[in-house]
Order: sequence, then structure tokens, then C-alpha cells
Amino acid sequence: MRDGELLFPGLIMVLILLALILDPVLYHHGLRVLGFPVGLGLATAGLCAWRLRQRWAERRRQRDVGEGQGSIEPASALPVAAALRAMLGLVAAVPLVWLLGFIVGLPLYVGAYVRWRGGAWRTTLIGAGIALAAALCFIELLGMPQPHGPLVWP
Repeated sequence: MRDGELLFPGLIMVLILLALILDPVLYHHGLRVLGFPVGLGLATAGLCAWRLRQRWAERRRQRDVGEGQGSIEPASALPVAAALRAMLGLVAAVPLVWLLGFIVGLPLYVGAYVRWRGGAWRTTLIGAGIALAAALCFIELLGMPQPHGPLVWP
């Protein structure tokens, strides 16, 4: 992982933890509903934190050994602006899903994001279809109540 990419798992970890903290406040879900997302969110945040720790240990070893005399950052590192644009696209999911609900907002977000990042129409439609199927399965199979967004009438 390049230094420019360290921002991505760090921000994802913070956003996951923030969403887990805000969900009981906004939707008043109990532990029965939040059990699976909390477990998945904490596992994902833990993996992000573990990868960040690994990278910092790699940087420390490189600095101690003296490899790369000068900059530790490789020349092919992802520019910070590109990483911030990608994260901005990910953050856009929150208001879209909140406004339209999971059934409408999630497939719309996935389709728009894939298309915005240069995906073909076929890939966009397949991604949106998979997101719709995942949202329906999550709601129906797990029996999770589906919060409707303020712009979508149930």
C-alpha cells in the first residue's frame, strides 16, 4: 500500500464507526437489528486499523534500514487528489441512501458511482442490479426493518 492510499482505509474506518454510532440516534434501532452491521462494521474497521499499523511498521523499518535514501513514497503513488475524489464518491452514498432509502438509493448510488468512475453501461446496470438484490436480500432474509428516506413514500 502506498502512502497516498493510507488515507482511504483510515477514512473508511472513521466513517464506519461514525455510522454505527449515529444509527441508534437517527433510526433508534436496537441491538437485535444492529447486531450484524455492528459486527461487520467493527471487523472492517479492525482490518483497516490493522493494515494502517502494518504500513506504519513497514515505513519505520524502511527508515531504520535506510532504503530509498530520501523519500519513502514511491514515484507511482496515487496522488492525494485522486484518493480524495474517490472518497468523495463513497461519502455521497450516505445522503443518497438516507434521502431515498436502501431499496432506491443504494442501487442508484452504485450505478452512478460506477458510471462516474468510467464503467460501461453494462457494468453500471449489473452493479446496480447486484446492489438492489443485496438490499432486498438483506431486508427480506434477515427481517431487518427498512427505513424509508424522506423523499420516498412507502
